Amino acid sequence: DWVEKGNGNGKIMLKNVRYAVRSLIRTPGYTITFILTLGLGIGMNTAIFSVVNGVLLARDACGSHGGAPLGAALSGISGPA
Repeated sequence: DWVEKGNGNGKIMLKNVRYAVRSLIRTPGYTITFILTLGLGIGMNTAIFSVVNGVLLARDACGSHGGAPLGAALSGISGPA
């Protein structure tokens, strides 16, 4: 069993996870709030990254520098012939 191998940290971690799950089961209001907040945070992070990636990062990759990648355009290397 993977928990019994090593220096015992696996047993401690498993014990802590079981305690956390029991605590969440005992407080359903807190659990729902926790899950909704976590989901909202992950969703907002994904949305913001998508906007930043589309607007700031991907736009300059090949578009405004004559087909050359941004790094090549900044260093003076020409794009495709």
